[in-house]
Amino acid sequence: GVEAEQDALEYLASRPEDGEGWLALGEARLAQGPKAEREARAAFAKAAAYLDGDDPRPSLGEGRAHLSSKRYPEALAALSAAAARPQKRRAEILTWRSRAYSALGDWGAAQGDLNKALPDLERVLDDRRRTGAVKRGHDAARKTLADAYFRRGLAHEALKAKDPALADHRSACDLGLAPACARV
Repeated sequence: GVEAEQDALEYLASRPEDGEGWLALGEARLAQGPKAEREARAAFAKAAAYLDGDDPRPSLGEGRAHLSSKRYPEALAALSAAAARPQKRRAEILTWRSRAYSALGDWGAAQGDLNKALPDLERVLDDRRRTGAVKRGHDAARKTLADAYFRRGLAHEALKAKDPALADHRSACDLGLAPACARV
């Protein structure tokens, strides 16, 4: 958090027009929690000014910052802007946007985003397994996939689809997510 912010600020002092530096600053501030959310959004806005207009990362960061402060309509708008760009980081964007939809009670849209994201998340985990990068379950790809299955299970529950909810919670449990195991 704070150390990463200092590193990014030092870097930006000598390279103030580097969009990647502004992204790093935004991420560092976002890691500090809701108290630094406004500063994180400002850094993501600066990044957007210097990066290619098709890069979804500044909008993704802005959306995540709004989510951290429970400003769900704003989060949905920023994440939808990120999703409208070329498919770079598509699964990540859709997973985050599903959180905004869920918070707003639009379970169908949350489920739809997760339906689109899950095949990509499965592919990432399969690739990591194939290369030997995943062995014991402490991998971010596994956790991300488990969380997506769990969230889709919650959406199925809200939509009164018991069997699909149970299947998704089982998948999340098989990937090691304890809250999903409690629902099976």
